[in-house]
Amino acid sequence: MVAAIAAAAAANMILGVSDVWLRAIADEVGLVQAHWLRSLFFLILVTVFLRPQLRWPAAGQSPLPLQLVRALLPVAASLALLGAMAYIPVAEATALVLVGPTLVALVGPVLLGEKLAGSRFAAALLGLAGMALVVRPGFSTFAFGHLLAICGALLFALYQLATRRISVATDPRLSLFVLAAVALLVTKPFVALSWRPLGVSDLSGTFGAALLYLAGQGLLLYGYARAEASLLAPTTYLLLVGAAIAGVVLFQQVPDIVALAGCAVIILASLLPVMLSTLRGRGNRAR
Repeated sequence: MVAAIAAAAAANMILGVSDVWLRAIADEVGLVQAHWLRSLFFLILVTVFLRPQLRWPAAGQSPLPLQLVRALLPVAASLALLGAMAYIPVAEATALVLVGPTLVALVGPVLLGEKLAGSRFAAALLGLAGMALVVRPGFSTFAFGHLLAICGALLFALYQLATRRISVATDPRLSLFVLAAVALLVTKPFVALSWRPLGVSDLSGTFGAALLYLAGQGLLLYGYARAEASLLAPTTYLLLVGAAIAGVVLFQQVPDIVALAGCAVIILASLLPVMLSTLRGRGNRAR
């Protein structure tokens, strides 16, 4: 359990850094083109270095439709988030989308037959509170953007649940390949409409972001193959911690004291299941 939580925690922090790095590149070439380039390098890295076995169906593997649906979910969630940001403030859109981990803690036991534990739901709520301290949404009025962000949260939660389902039964190399290929194909038509010239720094930066993305997705699959989705859900909020670190390095944006407190709460929420499990273990040994 500890190894799975550590892997998921590291994965989400790495993915947060990758996203902010990609956002810096997007300022030069556009967000869609930057995402497409990262997917292209991601696919090349997976194909060349991991050499996935592209055989379907194989004994014990998740069906291809589930793999394709899982690969589409983060693309759809990202589009919903970007659409929401066109109507409402970034902080409010981010806050609503990151309700996803709490949804996972609620529905994971129902859809995946996982253990129903109040401590996991409490950890997800604690992470949600930490997120609120970081982004501090206003929510003065309800707009169409809020609806898009809620759709993003649902899609994000489904992605985590699907990751748990396929990671147990499928070679992670194959899952990474499908994820990269689908993202590449889905974004290609949009890139063709808004292609911009690329410089060496754009290509090298996107390649670096793809390396981090590969590491993050690989660790995520490792964690979800070894622990239940509801247990790992609170680690998702560490995306914000990774993004904050990258913001300091890339943009010299130092979080204020409230945001730092929120990051500390998020880290505590990620560690809470391990801490409670350790305390229960010591209590059992004492008896």
